[in-house]
Amino acid sequence: MFSSKNDFPQLEHLKKSGTVYLDSAATSLKHSSIIQSQSGFDTTSVANVHRGSYKLSGEATSKYEESRLKAAEYLNCKPEQIVFTKGTTDAVNMVANSVTAQLTSEDSIMITEMEHHANLIPWQEAAKKSGAKLLFCSVDKTGDLNLEEIEKKLKDNNVKFMSLCHISNTLGTVNPIQEIQKLCKKNNTELFIDGAQAVSVLRPDLTKLNADYYAFSAHKLFGPFGVGILYVKDIDNLHINQFGGGIIDVVNFQSTKFLKGPQKMEPGTPNISGIISLSPLFDFLITLDFEKVQEHEKDLTASATKKLSKLGGFETVGSSESKINILSFNFESVHPNDLCELLDEQGLALRSGHHCTQPLLKKMGITGCARASFSIYNTPEDVDKLVQATSKALEMLR
Repeated sequence: MFSSKNDFPQLEHLKKSGTVYLDSAATSLKHSSIIQSQSGFDTTSVANVHRGSYKLSGEATSKYEESRLKAAEYLNCKPEQIVFTKGTTDAVNMVANSVTAQLTSEDSIMITEMEHHANLIPWQEAAKKSGAKLLFCSVDKTGDLNLEEIEKKLKDNNVKFMSLCHISNTLGTVNPIQEIQKLCKKNNTELFIDGAQAVSVLRPDLTKLNADYYAFSAHKLFGPFGVGILYVKDIDNLHINQFGGGIIDVVNFQSTKFLKGPQKMEPGTPNISGIISLSPLFDFLITLDFEKVQEHEKDLTASATKKLSKLGGFETVGSSESKINILSFNFESVHPNDLCELLDEQGLALRSGHHCTQPLLKKMGITGCARASFSIYNTPEDVDKLVQATSKALEMLR
């Protein structure tokens, strides 16, 4: 057992209301430590950071920077490589804006066909502004990438930058990041990894991974909304593209000298209570055995797949052997929105739609699908309730 109502207070409320939460790929339930931390700060310790000369501000700043230290320790990197963001989307845009100025019409950017819109549109814009060519690595019928294709495209197209997800939010595919990183380094291509779906099922070792950028949102990792982390291998390579207070060393009417390090990328007043709450959250995360987490969630996904397939007309969206905790599916002649509405009436919280991957689903010949995503607080009983509710819903829809 990985969690209890003491770890995730919402579980008790869900139990009382008869609800099974199967949408952790969209956002996870919040751990008790971050709820208590945020509430405690907002109740007794409110002050801005890095700017006050009084005790409360100093204490807030210390706690804020403690979260940076804890993040670096957890991710096995240096504190000066950690930038606090509003989330993964913010991080992708931050890096894309920085990269754009370095690209020319002779260069290429490469992403994959399985990317979330947040890791597609910023690169479309970067290509438009710079004149660089935007390339796509294809996804096969199972939902896997082809390493030989990636190697060839890197070699033949002067690819200066590659960006891809660690785990697909629709297919559940766990991409071979280590192998792709080696291909990028061989080609002198910078690599950005969208870790939004990965961080709840594995613990990234960013020094070992050796990517140039890695980003994720805290709300995918049992943490607060509006807070994210961007790892930058060399912070000097990331150019400032948002301006304001908090990043200034010296300023006059004609020019400005900016701070060095991660603070140069953190203008304005951040979500202080949310960032401070990362410290106790990382304390919780280091207690998890992620090999067992993966085994638990993979078992739930496999069990749900096997049992739902017996209902007839079941079609999975993505069947990679690497998938861990995401099951996207349809039933023949049944609209996923109708199915999920009936599941909701029976207390099952699933996502339906295109999951911000419209181009991917179009390639697969569908416009949408239902998605069940499992986390450490889900149980085999949750799978049984999903199957029972789906069976009943299908009787009504067919």
